[in-house]
Amino acid sequence: ARFCQVWLLGHRGEWAEAARLARALQTDTRERSPTFLGVAGYLLAWVVLEAYVLGEGTPAGEWPEAAAAAAEAIEVLDHLPFYVYRVETRTVLGALHICQGRLEEARRALEEAKARAQPSGWDEPSLLWLEARLATAERRWPEALAAFETLAGIHERLGWRWRRARALLDWAEAHLARGQAADIERARDLLQDAQMAFEEMGIPRYAAVARDRLQALRRMQEPAT
Repeated sequence: ARFCQVWLLGHRGEWAEAARLARALQTDTRERSPTFLGVAGYLLAWVVLEAYVLGEGTPAGEWPEAAAAAAEAIEVLDHLPFYVYRVETRTVLGALHICQGRLEEARRALEEAKARAQPSGWDEPSLLWLEARLATAERRWPEALAAFETLAGIHERLGWRWRRARALLDWAEAHLARGQAADIERARDLLQDAQMAFEEMGIPRYAAVARDRLQALRRMQEPAT
């Protein structure tokens, strides 16, 4: 139940509280449940990453803590007799490296994630997510935008509404980073779509992120006076 609570808080955008609970779960499970210790580390790294990427700064935690949590989770999960979160945790660690400008380490995390992916294709969205973020950081725009489009399409096909809306935020940011004339209009459409989706799901924090980015985009386009 406590793990479900962390998931719920994180997906509602209450990252600081989600991180607090994930830390408590790390402590409670470190000696008695390797499975849950690995999941707790993954969740802590993810909520810290979300807070940074979406402009919240440090309330959920710091980079070193998040990276250490992901690294410990990988070590634990790799030694379990069954498969769980091995790819997802590596992709989160790779994204943390990207945010720190450590692109070579991010590439290594991506390659390790690919080597552990299941042949069923279940891990494809996680891999695409990191590939898109890495391509954006390296300014490989066609690859980045194509990966985000494919990712959003997978989420839509599977009916994963939250994940699709979340992918739209990153996709819009990639267009804005490239900054061509057509990119601005495309980013606006993606942000409006994301805002509407989060509002329909009753997730005001994420809807506010999309709305704030739309407002910043409008201010950027206002003629100088």
